[in-house]
Amino acid sequence: ATGTASEISSTSVHKQCLYLALTNETVGLPLPQSVGPGFSMPPSVGYGLPAFEPLGPEALLLSEDPAALSDALADVVEDAWDRGFIKQDSMESDPVTFAGFGDPLLRLPALEAAAAAIKHRRHGAQLRVMTNGMVAASEALDVVQRLKGCGVKMLTVPLNAATPPSYAKMMSPPDGVGFQDVVNFVGVAAENGLSVECTAVSGVPKQPKSTAK
Repeated sequence: ATGTASEISSTSVHKQCLYLALTNETVGLPLPQSVGPGFSMPPSVGYGLPAFEPLGPEALLLSEDPAALSDALADVVEDAWDRGFIKQDSMESDPVTFAGFGDPLLRLPALEAAAAAIKHRRHGAQLRVMTNGMVAASEALDVVQRLKGCGVKMLTVPLNAATPPSYAKMMSPPDGVGFQDVVNFVGVAAENGLSVECTAVSGVPKQPKSTAK
């Protein structure tokens, strides 16, 4: 992973959603950059917290030890629950989301360990993963099953272009993985029981308005 120790493993609370960042490593264009040049993380997200709060000076060491990292992230979730940042009723809770500058699927073993630790302590926790979905078709089912196996229920995938050529131009995917793989990953996830939110752009150009004479 790239970045400083404080950037690799960090947390954020925004609009009753706790975000857990596992890595700064990306596949293709990072999500914040794909949103556009005018987008930037705010200095604060409320509750007196910065946009992303480092786990501590030991974050780099934690990032290299999935077991230690999972316990540290479970502690963060427990603390957020105790402080009222995460609400839960009898049916479900506010989501806990694995997301950040990097793609959490690039650290899938760490994600699995953290998710399992969180669910062990808070069985009612609703876990979501935000990813660009650049998963090879041959690996899609395995990744989805691993996400389900560790307790992830929801998936958010941005599809930032309407056609394969425009997607390749914007996202700079690695060789052999592209638009169709993302579409396939979304389909496989939905077909196998994950709740999938896919943000997409329209490929239909706007038609000029005509006025009757």
